[in-house]
Amino acid sequence: MGNNYSATMTTKLRILALHGMSSNGAWLEQRLKPLTQPLSDIADFVYISSPQRWYNPSSDNKIYHGVEESERFILESVEKYGPFDGIIGHSQGAAMGGILAGKKLFPFKFVILISGFRSRATIHEELMQKDVIKGIDSFHVIGLSDTIITPDRTRDLAEVFESHEIWTHSGGHIPDQSWPVEEVRRFLLKQKESLSRLEE
Repeated sequence: MGNNYSATMTTKLRILALHGMSSNGAWLEQRLKPLTQPLSDIADFVYISSPQRWYNPSSDNKIYHGVEESERFILESVEKYGPFDGIIGHSQGAAMGGILAGKKLFPFKFVILISGFRSRATIHEELMQKDVIKGIDSFHVIGLSDTIITPDRTRDLAEVFESHEIWTHSGGHIPDQSWPVEEVRRFLLKQKESLSRLEE
């Protein structure tokens, strides 16, 4: 059976990387190296940079200005660099990963979301309910000392996914020393096995 994913058991996963609000693809690539370099045998990570923030929230967080434009930019990037099997995102990029998973704008099988949070925009309200996102596995990294996106907000995003794993660390908004390399490896190998079955 055919699909729009890239990976089989003999090829690498392709993962689209979405940076946070005030950073870019190059910054995220550098910060994720302790995680991504040990996984380079099973996955390729493709970093893109938004022309602006992924969105600018209104003062009451009910409107995400620019989110539709960012969705179009991401779809253009998928057309150019894809297909992709999954998404990895940090902070606002992780929030975008949740939005993309909820809207299913293009085919992908999993997300790895670091210090993410559930969208509070009115247009996403139905997408952000408990267990609403099905068929997309998720792995969530939570910093127990994160004061930018508090752990409860990241847990709220995890619960939107019917299938989710949570890994916590003692640090802040992004891990410094400790990364869940082996846990993510197991998660990704499970995705490769699942995608391989789809090809049969």
